[in-house]
Amino acid sequence: MVSSLMMRKLLPPDKEIFAGIMRRIHQFTDEERDCALELIDLNLEQGEESGYSFLVAEAENSAPLGYVCYGKIPLTDACYDIYWIVINPECQGKGSGTRLLRVMEDEIKKDSGRKVFVETSGQEIYVETQKFYQKNGYKLIARIKDFFKRNDDKLIYVKDLL
Repeated sequence: MVSSLMMRKLLPPDKEIFAGIMRRIHQFTDEERDCALELIDLNLEQGEESGYSFLVAEAENSAPLGYVCYGKIPLTDACYDIYWIVINPECQGKGSGTRLLRVMEDEIKKDSGRKVFVETSGQEIYVETQKFYQKNGYKLIARIKDFFKRNDDKLIYVKDLL
């Protein structure tokens, strides 16, 4: 399945498709879904000028199955943040997310990017997310206790691209 994935830019019809996918991802709160959809709107309205780049994965002749949203961190020479990675729950664990990360990393390298950061929750429901980043070469560099709320630590991962 992964070998037949195509990557493309975000298109207007994608917003409703991804809103539906996000509703099926139990880790996301309503507030998080709203935030992710706001970034989609910004990109659709302003393109790359929004500061948010999107790569959308889809199988041939199929609806989009996921995306990664990322951007250059202001005031850095070549560091990037991953803001969201969203994969249809039926497609998780089959390599789509890894393929999205690889293509995103290649795009960042083309722009002379040197580091990619990603933040996630330390809650138990995010263990698979944590494992995903570790499996893909991201190293845990910080844990901020009780960041999001009591007993919800912020985990910060980084991957050096050089």
